[in-house]
Amino acid sequence: MAEYKTEEIRATVGTGEYVRECVDVEKFFKRCQECKEGYHRRWSCPPFDFRPLQKWLEYDRLTLIGVAVYFERNTTPEEALKALGEEKAKSTIAYEAVGQIQYLYRRDNELLCLKPGERLRKRQVLIKPIVDD
Repeated sequence: MAEYKTEEIRATVGTGEYVRECVDVEKFFKRCQECKEGYHRRWSCPPFDFRPLQKWLEYDRLTLIGVAVYFERNTTPEEALKALGEEKAKSTIAYEAVGQIQYLYRRDNELLCLKPGERLRKRQVLIKPIVDD
């Protein structure tokens, strides 16, 4: 099984700067509504009985806390998720990323029979919006 270590990372930033540079309420709220696991089900997910953006702006500074997970070199995403365990893995961005990457590979493989120019056009229609999102 793949070995890993973790590191907690903290950064304190100005709340106004964070909201301007990193928050797109329309985009994340749409994603929240599409989520079958959290929306209306978890305390941390909308809808809320308050306006999160207003709440954040009541504070001058915001402390962001994350955990970096470092795996051995050449560990595949699948091995990494297995090492974390199913429940821990499901709550990671890596889990979501592996699903998206697998989807993109499947879609791209469907286009292999096309000529290069046609394949590029199909990629721009089918795959580019997912990657840009």
